[in-house]
Amino acid sequence: MNPDKCLAYRKAFPKDKKSICNKKYSQKSSAKQKRLEAERKRKEKPEVRDRIRYLANLPQNKLKRAEKQLERRRSDPEKSREIQRRYREKNPERVRMWKMRRRALENNAEGSFTPQELREKLAEYSGKCHWCGSLTDKPELDHLIPLSKGGSNWISNIVPSCVSCNRRKSNIMPEEFLARQFA
Repeated sequence: MNPDKCLAYRKAFPKDKKSICNKKYSQKSSAKQKRLEAERKRKEKPEVRDRIRYLANLPQNKLKRAEKQLERRRSDPEKSREIQRRYREKNPERVRMWKMRRRALENNAEGSFTPQELREKLAEYSGKCHWCGSLTDKPELDHLIPLSKGGSNWISNIVPSCVSCNRRKSNIMPEEFLARQFA
């Protein structure tokens, strides 16, 4: 706007703080408009828009997916079992973690761990049993402090164990197990 016109406007309306002649107001307003415009453009992108819609309808989407999945299982149970079997074969590490997490939840134990943390833990032991030190090609995951005795499901409470040591240890405390083993 013309500076002379602004000066005349300010003299005529001295209390109008939000006039377009007010530099601070116009600068703030334009910055805000730019921000709003950028946000609107971002929301117009299909991937962002779809994600926003998905998140807004998450509870309904989860319910719909569960209903569809249940319907598919009931319509063709053989096919469903085959799909589950193939998934378990392709993802044994995940299945193992899900089973441990389920057991931990049933025992009201706190904690969880990621597949990466599990791989690191197994690599730390180089395929050896925590208890006897023997090499094992398929180590079982053992809770140092058993879940039934108040142990957690954090990775710090998980150790690889050979089948025989894991069966012998069962749900006893580590000190007691070592005392029995070397007695």
